[in-house]
Amino acid sequence: MSTLDASKPTIAERIRRGDYDNPHALTAWKVGSHKYRLEREMYLTKQREIDAAFKADLLAEHRLTGHPKADLAYRMAEEEGHSEGLEMVAQIFSELAELMTPVCDHPNDSVSLGLCLFSDD
Repeated sequence: MSTLDASKPTIAERIRRGDYDNPHALTAWKVGSHKYRLEREMYLTKQREIDAAFKADLLAEHRLTGHPKADLAYRMAEEEGHSEGLEMVAQIFSELAELMTPVCDHPNDSVSLGLCLFSDD
């Protein structure tokens, strides 16, 4: 089970306040136009940045940054939940994250905890 930092807003709070919304709207509707291509490239570039920030924040919130299975779990959550929005992706990832969270014999022992976090056992 992950421990959340109460001083930071949760992923759900950041989604609701629009932290992951793309501010670049497409205003040129003629698909082949030069203006449309420029706006679309700007939009896609910004969306890639937003997507990367969301993923990094989600992994950090669940304390799985650097975990060997984190990318796979994120891809699975994104594939399953993207059509319903970021909140669904976060919810599915949260469920998968519980499967990757270790249960250590000695949770107060930082050495055991460190070994347990990234053990293949």
